[in-house]
Amino acid sequence: MLRRKPPSAMHAWRFVGPAFWASFARAPIDVVFVDAHLRVVALFAAVRPWRGVGPVDGALGGVALEAGAISHSPIQIGDLLELTPTTGERIAAGAKPPDLH
Repeated sequence: MLRRKPPSAMHAWRFVGPAFWASFARAPIDVVFVDAHLRVVALFAAVRPWRGVGPVDGALGGVALEAGAISHSPIQIGDLLELTPTTGERIAAGAKPPDLH
């Protein structure tokens, strides 16, 4: 998914469904599964390219992150996530991704 690591931002890709397949990934990724209320139901660290994860009971979707994101953040099963897309307008207004370190 990433050829090189971004300088200071963490990229996340949201997906829908109780399972995830790391198709076309170029490096390992971390996968966080959430329920309908965005509550974390499962965490998978360093999923290798072309590998699948799930299906996870209770998961309706999730977020794929750069490898190491789970180990470098305080996220745990049961946490409630808040997803805020960083759009071009938000960046132009000075928005920055949250610092998870």
